[in-house]
Amino acid sequence: MRKMFRVSVFLFIVWCGFNSQDTVSAQISEFSELRLEISIAKRSFRQLEPIAINFKVSNPTDHPIVGHTAFNLTSNATVLLVRAENEKEVSFSGFSPTPKQVGLVTRPIKPGESVEVDNILDYPLMEIFPKPGVYRLRAKMTNWGKPGFAVSAPVTITVVAPEGTDKDAFDFILKTPNPDMFYTGDGNLGRSEKNWRQFLDRYPNCIYSDFVTFSLARHLFYRNEIGESAMLFGQLTEKTDFPYREKSLFFLSETKKKE
Repeated sequence: MRKMFRVSVFLFIVWCGFNSQDTVSAQISEFSELRLEISIAKRSFRQLEPIAINFKVSNPTDHPIVGHTAFNLTSNATVLLVRAENEKEVSFSGFSPTPKQVGLVTRPIKPGESVEVDNILDYPLMEIFPKPGVYRLRAKMTNWGKPGFAVSAPVTITVVAPEGTDKDAFDFILKTPNPDMFYTGDGNLGRSEKNWRQFLDRYPNCIYSDFVTFSLARHLFYRNEIGESAMLFGQLTEKTDFPYREKSLFFLSETKKKE
């Protein structure tokens, strides 16, 4: 009798466990039900001009979704789907010349919850947009090796050929060893610094100059040349429409800690 009672208790506990799991599963939606949106404030860019993209992930359902919000362009989970006019859509990932494999942390995303982040696409611009024209962009966020993904609606931009001083600056970049790595540095930081300084001496007011200033300032910061780095970041923080303004403010505050 006592043995049968133990068996009954055990079966009841197992049944409760399965029932609890079923209840949890019923409350959790699929990763693909996450809503991924991208927006781009500008719609026209010069060739090799970095592009600011806002990413927003939200849960439009009435129950939690187990997922992640690692939709930085440098994360392993973000893909851009790009289609030029009259051509097939091409998938791009790895938007850093030195990508890092970072594991994603999942968590329940609550109903109605949304998270936004601004990204700057500055590599590899010539590979993604090899010629002037109209391009359609979509973003895809994968579930890090698990089933499901979220895809945004498309946005359209126009890439135009630079003219005048911008054309001269563009040609300067094209003549460097790796134009796609001009803003990030091409692995030879001494050569990159030389190119950045020459560029800013020749084209201080072109469409690309603020991004090059940021590249040089960041390089000097990590090389612990705080004085010049702080001066350059200070200049960039005064430009209210500069996509890297917030990062410039952060670096400027960090330079004060090192003084």
